[in-house]
Amino acid sequence: MHPKYPRDILPKLVVGIDPGIRPGVACVDIGTRHAWFVTLSVDSCSRSGIIEAVCRRGEPVLFATDRASAPRTLRSLAAAFGCRVWTPRKNISVREKSAITHGLRFRTRHERDALAAAMVAYRRHSKLFEEIDAKLRKMRLNEIGEDVKGLVIKKRISIARAIEESVRQRQVCAG
Repeated sequence: MHPKYPRDILPKLVVGIDPGIRPGVACVDIGTRHAWFVTLSVDSCSRSGIIEAVCRRGEPVLFATDRASAPRTLRSLAAAFGCRVWTPRKNISVREKSAITHGLRFRTRHERDALAAAMVAYRRHSKLFEEIDAKLRKMRLNEIGEDVKGLVIKKRISIARAIEESVRQRQVCAG
């Protein structure tokens, strides 16, 4: 569990994965767009090690890759969290990944690739996130923005239904 947040309001994450012997894992918070890198030691390169590392940072709502065809490892991790997988139409080139992550610090090409995948997936959903933010501002419900975005992405439900579910969940937790 994330140390700064109660269980019911964990940051919602887009998780980029670059599988391999030493996988790269990058988490982008959909509420703040803050990125965290998860560098895994040899002991934690198992599926369960990756799951544990991601869970410490928040709740995944989307898994992303830089490849047009999602690797089996990524599909398996997404399924473990009940998330969908985002893939680009074509593989993201090394040049594109370098441009996307320019100015950011990472230690390995696997971390760069994971971060580029997460950032591109986030950007591909940014218009949807802006639409959600606009609707919530009109309704004066800004505080449920991350929850609504997470539900729309993870469950593939309408914005209206996600708002209803989020409001209902907050009422249950408050009451």
